[in-house]
Order: sequence, then C-alpha cells, then structure tokens
Amino acid sequence: MYQDYAYLIVGLPILAFVLTIFLGWHLPKGGGFFTVLATFAGFILSFGIFREIYPNNEIVHQSMHWFASFNAGILIDPLAIVMLLMVTFVCTMIHTYALGYMEGDPGMARYFAEAGLFTAAMLGLVFSDNLLQLFIFWELVGLCSYLLIGFWYRKPSAASAAKKAFLVTRVGDVMFLAGIILLYTNMAKLNLVLPEGAYLLQFQTIYDSLTLIPPDQLTWIAILLFGGAVGKSGQFPLHVWLPDAMEGPTTVSAMIHAATMVTAGVYLVARMFPLFYAAPNALMVVAYVGGFTALFAATMGIVMFDIKRVLAYSTVSQLGYMMAGLGVGAAVGASAVGVSMFHLIGHSFFKALLFLCAGSVIHAVGTNDMREMGGVLKSMKWTGLTMLAGSLTLAGFPLTTGFFSKDEVIIAAYEHGALGMGWLPYVFAIVAALLTAIYAFRL
Repeated sequence: MYQDYAYLIVGLPILAFVLTIFLGWHLPKGGGFFTVLATFAGFILSFGIFREIYPNNEIVHQSMHWFASFNAGILIDPLAIVMLLMVTFVCTMIHTYALGYMEGDPGMARYFAEAGLFTAAMLGLVFSDNLLQLFIFWELVGLCSYLLIGFWYRKPSAASAAKKAFLVTRVGDVMFLAGIILLYTNMAKLNLVLPEGAYLLQFQTIYDSLTLIPPDQLTWIAILLFGGAVGKSGQFPLHVWLPDAMEGPTTVSAMIHAATMVTAGVYLVARMFPLFYAAPNALMVVAYVGGFTALFAATMGIVMFDIKRVLAYSTVSQLGYMMAGLGVGAAVGASAVGVSMFHLIGHSFFKALLFLCAGSVIHAVGTNDMREMGGVLKSMKWTGLTMLAGSLTLAGFPLTTGFFSKDEVIIAAYEHGALGMGWLPYVFAIVAALLTAIYAFRL
C-alpha cells in the first residue's frame, strides 16, 4: 500500500516549501511546522515501505515519461530505503529543534522554506532510478546548501562561505557531468535492445551493460563520477569548503553534515558500486583518497579550537572512512557497500546529536571557542551527557555504533592488504581511529 505513495516522500517537502514561502511570513514559527510535518510524513511512508519490502528483499520501481527524451522514475531497494529512513528521521529531528533554535530570527520563514526544499532534494536524489535524474537532484542539493550556508547573507563571512561551497563543489559537479556524458556515449554505441520500460542511464541498464564497455573507458567513467563524490563529500583535495560551511545556523550544519549533502557523495559511489567494482583501478583510487582524507582531517580536528570546526573536520574524516570502506571493495566485494552504509547511518545520528548539542552550548556561553566552555557538564547536565554519548560513539568506544562500524571498515581494509592489494588504506584507518579518539574527547 505504502509503495503506491512513494512519490509523496519528495512531494510533501516540496509542498511544504511552497506553503512556507507564501504563508510562512504570517504564521507562528515561520510556518516551520509545515516542514516538520512533511518530513515526518516522509519518514512514516519510508518506514511503511521498509516494512513491505524488507521480508522478501523486494524492489519498488516506478517510471514515467517526462518530456520526449527523458524518463523520470522511482527506485526503492534496500540501499535506498535505508537512506530514506535516515534522511527523513534525522531531518525531522533537526527541523523540530529548529522551531526553537530559529525563533525570533526575522528570516525564519525563509529558513524553513529552504530547509524543506533541501530535504526534498536529498530524498529525490536517493530514490532516483537513473543517473541523469540523480544529477538534477544533486544540483538542487548544491543550490540549497548555498542558500542555507549563506542564510545570514548580510554577514560577509557567511556570504563568502556560501560562494566558496558553491564554487568548490562545482569542480566535482563538472567531473560528475563529464562522467555521465562519457557513460552515455559508450552505452549509445552498444545499440542495446532494451526491454520495455528500460532506458539508457537507468541504473539496472547500466549494471547490465558493464561487461560490454571497454575496461579503460570504465576506469575513466568511474574516476569522473568519483570526482563528483569528492566535491560533495568533502574529500581531499576538495574538502576546503566544508569547515567554512559552519557560517550558517547550527541546524544547517547538522543537516549538511549528518543527513544531506555530504552523504550524497558516498551514496553515489555505493549506488554505482557495480561500475566501480568493474574498474578496480578506480576503486583503488577511492580507497587511497578515502583513507588519506580520514587521516588528514583527523589531524586537523586535533588542532582546532572552534567547536563547530572540530566537528566539521570530524565529518570529513568519517566520510573518508566511508569512502575507504567502499574502496576496499575490490577485496571484500559487494559487502563493502554494507560496511560503508553501516558507518554512514551511525554517523548520521551521532553527528546530528553533536551539532545540535554544540548549538545549545554556543547559545548558552556565547562563543564557539572550546577554551571558554569549561564546566558545561555541570551547568548543562543533559546537554553535557548527550554530547558525551555522541563523543564516545565518534571515538569508537566499545559497544557503541561507531565501534562496530569502524571495526568493519578496518577489517575490510586489512583484508585488502592481506590479499596483496595494498596496506596503506589499513594504516590510514588505524592511525585515523587513534587520532579520532583524541579530538573526540576535546569536545
């Protein structure tokens, strides 16, 4: 039953965006309840679909013609449903928190309109059934991040950070688009006889065509697609926009770092994993870039004093772990997707918690400088305890989600080295884990 209404997962946040734009200025809380209710309804629908498809590992696939030469569709498989549940649930919590956090801000209605559109864009990206549709939502996610990072646009640092994020991620987006064009060109040459309802750039069609595309072309396609993920997920060397993205409201930082934007790059590589697996050289690039990013960002987290920047670099580092988990898939196969997504889901929850706690502390003490935040555990007991729980999970303390998910990434990296494919990702992961524990307890 719920499967028939899958389109509402994106449609309701878009409706909330429209209602908030036109009515929010005249309603309490800037009409933010539209965004909260729409996102929560999306979570209920996602959970309902999960209950329907999980027992038999079913796939929901709906397609429709849009214009003469472009098809739009919905694909909800185990990978997509896990992301849909995470995005809708975490965003519902963040939007609810924002009802109080943004109260009194003259741009509150604009905030909730943009936040609703941001959520809709991420959900649309997740359940796209073809690469071109995913790219359209990918660009909409980038536009919304620009609007929200620069929410306080009269503040020069916020306007500068928004432009920086927009321009740096465009580098990756150009590579992503080039990868799509190269993939389409190669598939068009094959003169495929497609079954009814199938079309070029549809994910299943891409998977079925991989053995027919020359290996060198697959390598270039995979590297270009990974370039898009590097920009969106803040991987080295395109990580420079992410720490500056802290100029927006704390709730924006929580959305970008936990549920939307940065997870899009990891999701792209996971969704296209069969292509990467068919191009082992590209997969090795993913492993090495991810591992190095995890280590490099962890060292940066140790020397920062701004609490939001420490959290920002921790996000870059943990995203590196996710990429490394996918990159070592040459050794562990398709289970690499499960390993990476396990860490992504766990990270989404504890990172949203840490950012929202940080926002509460900043509101209370009036500064971002951790050197001036002594005694928070005594003066803000519940905030301090929940932040401690998030920090323990980030550090990978035994029996926490972070412990189990990082352990899986490290084990996969070890197998990668043991099979003679390179020990460096394993070394990066081990050292980064030690450094993570250090900066986590600085919070």
